[in-house]
Amino acid sequence: GKTKISNFQDFFLIFMRLWALFFSLSYLPPPPPSNSTELLNATPSRLKTLSKKLKSIPNFDISFNAIKGRRRTMEDRHICLPLFDMVFDINKESLPNTMNNNCNYNLFAIFDGHGGDLAATYCGLEFAFKLKENLVKQGNKEKSLEEIMKESLIQLNLDFLKASTSDSGSTAVVVLHEFSENEEINCLHSIWVGDSE
Repeated sequence: GKTKISNFQDFFLIFMRLWALFFSLSYLPPPPPSNSTELLNATPSRLKTLSKKLKSIPNFDISFNAIKGRRRTMEDRHICLPLFDMVFDINKESLPNTMNNNCNYNLFAIFDGHGGDLAATYCGLEFAFKLKENLVKQGNKEKSLEEIMKESLIQLNLDFLKASTSDSGSTAVVVLHEFSENEEINCLHSIWVGDSE
């Protein structure tokens, strides 16, 4: 049967699950809870808005490179998500008081897999959703951005341990780039776990 893809989250999850199946991974992330906040509708006008916003950021280019090394398979995963707050349609009023409502946020992360790629793949697929969930969560209004990022990684770890019997693990380096259009604010918030910095 045909499935109507009505929003960006649906498209993203379907794409990542197909990618995971293609590479024969043994874990597929569970679907988001039915009460999850609506994400970006993938309408042409909304995508044009995101594209214009990306082009308006001065001196902002993104690239990434992944090298397998001596192992048989690539065990590392990454997130490169410009305008994270706009892609996830985060209501600025629901953000913690420590975050500037006039800023946008780019999310970057590297997950260095150990003993297989399962944990790193899980982190690469799920971290942005977990961070978004924690940013808008009631009771987090007074927490710092770094505290929320750290809690998101801890919850991600606990979720992976519940969902998988794999012995694989992952280090993590996460950076949230906070910037304003007038360039008054331009800072990096970072956290890391394991031997990556």
